[in-house]
Order: sequence, then structure tokens, then C-alpha cells
Amino acid sequence: MADAPKLEDTARWGRAWQASDDWSSHTVSRAQAEQIAAGYAMLLRALGQRSGQGLAGIGIGSGAGHLEAALGARNYAMTASEWNEDGLHLIEGQNPQLERRIADLTTFHEPSTWNLIVCRELYPFTRTNDYGGQSAILSRLVDSLRPGGVLLLSGSDVSRPNCLDYRRAMRELAADRRVDRVAGPVLEPLLKRIPRSPFGTTAYPLQNMVAELALGLLNRVRRPRIAGIRLYAIRRAAA
Repeated sequence: MADAPKLEDTARWGRAWQASDDWSSHTVSRAQAEQIAAGYAMLLRALGQRSGQGLAGIGIGSGAGHLEAALGARNYAMTASEWNEDGLHLIEGQNPQLERRIADLTTFHEPSTWNLIVCRELYPFTRTNDYGGQSAILSRLVDSLRPGGVLLLSGSDVSRPNCLDYRRAMRELAADRRVDRVAGPVLEPLLKRIPRSPFGTTAYPLQNMVAELALGLLNRVRRPRIAGIRLYAIRRAAA
């Protein structure tokens, strides 16, 4: 059974951190968001999604909303969310064109509603050693996708073992009958460069393998370790 207080304590910790600074840890700059969104868009196309259709997407824990704005510029109908009104004011101040609403990752569950859900560097996944609770969150996120919809989940492994066991989670999702594709991980620095690569998405698995090997070798001799922010894409099966 999930230890709910662990997740709640982590959420409170993250909220306190955000309250002390307009730039919470999962917020990226506008320029970085543009690079990441370009990589997301290429991978989503490889998974069969065409953003030109105005597919409905939501970012959970959006920070300033730059990533959602960059996806919106690629014709996703994006909603940005944060946990309270102060978070919504931050989004409004930085990206007033976005639809915005309150959403809490620990309770989010909107069955068959979204074509795209984006979760980047969120505290219940990056600062909590509670696999049962984290797995339940992931299950609700998958349930919130429409058939053919994609969950983009990224996070850092720097705090292990106090973060989501991504490998275990992806194995279990790959075996979930609601899911027909689990792609990744893709290192975020490589993801930013994929759109500018002459090979596009065709060579990224090999490029990613080389980048992972290089990061692993570097972290054997380097302290503190370099955080590897990795992206996973989980696609819900078509009806």
C-alpha cells in the first residue's frame, strides 16, 4: 500500500521551495523550452502524433509555462497547471496566452481526457522513495490519456534511491494492457539537439547509447555526479 504521507510531505516541500522563488526546479527558460519542445515534437511524430490537429495537452507542474507555450506554438492545444493560485499567477505573468488551471499530481485523474500529458522534474517522482504511491500516480496518468495519447515523463536520477525507479516503472507500464508503446529513455541534452541533427530521430537510439556510456564513465570519476535528466514516452493503446 502506498505511503501517502511521504508523497504529501514531498509535495509540501516542493511547494515551499516554489513559494520562495519564481523559478521552481521544473521550470526552464523560454529558450530551453523551445529546444526541448522541438525534441518532444519530433519524438511525438515518431510515435504517430500529429500536433497540427490541435490535440489537447496538459502540463502538470508547469512552473512559468514556457514548455507548454512552446508546444502550443506547435499547434497543441495546451493547458498549463500548478498547484495553487500563486502558481497560476506566475503562468499568467509569463505566458498569458495559455489556458491555466490548478492541478495536483498526487490526485490527478481525468479518465480518457488528454492526447498529451507532460510531467517534467516533479517532486513526487524526484524526491520521494515510495514506489507504491508513485506507481499509482503513473497509473492514473495513463488512465487520463485518450486512446493513442502520450505521457511524456522526464526526471533526474541524481537523488536515487529517493526518486522513482524509472526502469521498474517502465517495465511494468510496458506490460500494462492499456499501453502499446514505451519509448526511451532519451537524455535531455541529446533531446535538445535531435531537431538540429541531419539524422533526425532515425539515429537517436545510437546517439543516446553513446551519450549514456559517456555519462556513466564520467560519473565514475566525478563527484558530485552529473544528473541525467531522461525522457520516457508512454503511449496509450488505441481503442
